Amino acid sequence: MSARISPLYFVPLGGSGEIGMNLNLYSYDNRWIMVDCGMMITKGEDDQDEQICVPDPSFLRGKKLIAMILTHAHEDHIGAIVDLWPELKCPLYATPFTAAVIRKRLQEAGLEETVQLNVCAPGSHFRLDPFSIEFIPITHSTVESQSVVVRSPAGTILHTGDWKLDPNPLLGPSTAIQRFKALAKENVLAVVGDSTNAPIKGHSGSELLVKNELAKLIPKEKKRVICACFSSNIARIQSFIEIAKETGRMIALVGRSLKRMISAAQE
Repeated sequence: MSARISPLYFVPLGGSGEIGMNLNLYSYDNRWIMVDCGMMITKGEDDQDEQICVPDPSFLRGKKLIAMILTHAHEDHIGAIVDLWPELKCPLYATPFTAAVIRKRLQEAGLEETVQLNVCAPGSHFRLDPFSIEFIPITHSTVESQSVVVRSPAGTILHTGDWKLDPNPLLGPSTAIQRFKALAKENVLAVVGDSTNAPIKGHSGSELLVKNELAKLIPKEKKRVICACFSSNIARIQSFIEIAKETGRMIALVGRSLKRMISAAQE
């Protein structure tokens, strides 16, 4: 008699069809895993008052949530962990950089000693019965971004996470193209494509191109140069710092989030 194959469920509680609040659930045999736990910032009618919104996890009440897997260190993918973990109470799995960023948030919230944060190498495999999980490195605008392969007795799903396919990412490896190609030989039931503007044709510029342009522009300026970017774009920040050193400039970092991200990157 063959073993019974249970249904494999995908339930998005946030992020699908919107930018922010990414929270995705996979279930097999009444055991659930979560991929990402992010927040969204909205503005009021006067475009002034900002409000932080997080997904509603009430769907999970009474269900067995065994793990939370984080794809990368952007706030729309990790920003709701501190708010929702007291209700979710599950172990976390993340790469070293993403884990370092999360750990600092947990420290600020007084949760570091309470939350089980498991650090997994980029490209690693780990078991969360009945699931087998694989991280596949994929380039994005922050380091150590990973796609997540969710394997179950019912088949395989590829959850891409966010991506920015960059042949010259400056920090970290290029996208593991051969691993994605190898998945074609498996019973892949679906690809959950999770990335802003992914349906739009064309290519985003490489970080190397940005750095080359900055290297042309900054030496022309004789006074102070102010550079703004997302604090999680570690490669861009490194470019600013390297060009500053090459042109004999002093560097000043401004902003709590920027300092937190740089501390995580140094760690």
